[in-house]
Amino acid sequence: MHDDLAAGGLFTDSRDNQHTLGAEGKLVWPASEILCQYICHLSHTHPNLFRGKKILEVGSGQGLVGMTASLFSSSPPILTDYDEDAIELLEANLSRNFKDDDAGRPITTKLTWGDEKSMDDLSKKHGDHFDFIVGSDIVYYRTAVVPLLQTVRRFLTPQITRKVEEGSVFILCNQRARLCVNHDLFFDTVKELGLHIEETNTSQISLDSFLPPDKIPLEKTHLFLIFRQ
Repeated sequence: MHDDLAAGGLFTDSRDNQHTLGAEGKLVWPASEILCQYICHLSHTHPNLFRGKKILEVGSGQGLVGMTASLFSSSPPILTDYDEDAIELLEANLSRNFKDDDAGRPITTKLTWGDEKSMDDLSKKHGDHFDFIVGSDIVYYRTAVVPLLQTVRRFLTPQITRKVEEGSVFILCNQRARLCVNHDLFFDTVKELGLHIEETNTSQISLDSFLPPDKIPLEKTHLFLIFRQ
């Protein structure tokens, strides 16, 4: 077990067990760092974009993305994972970065993608829709692709303008190598579920915020905006 200093002074507690199912949730992956940068970029170009908005992180793992979003939102983001160990680690990371009575402290809860009961439980606790859904390096296991996108569709409201500043968008950052394994299934499912996807130019992201440029492999990463039509 070791400590990593991450986004703007946020601490994460990584666990070194990399050989078990679910170990992906115990590491900070490069795509999460890029998504954190993009959130900072959006907050700079649209200062009130996340203020008072409902934010859901899917496949939170370490929770770095959700914690970064909480820096710009007056409402606590909801951080989710299917893995009990990941939830425990999320809570540990939150305790390292927030006081128990902090108004913006993110909330953790278990969420199994595509499972109606799990999604219903989330709806009962936190509502049927979110303004922003975020996720990083979560398109990997083939069996999880369809349930992930079904879950995203469930919690997005239709957005006609397809502008990130209007909200109701799923912001996904994924390593190209991971996505290419399920490329056809991913894009076919996006179309079948009535979602609209567009790729964002990562060159617009400033690299002088909190991560060294050599740790941000932009050319190896997709950054997508996904809207429900």
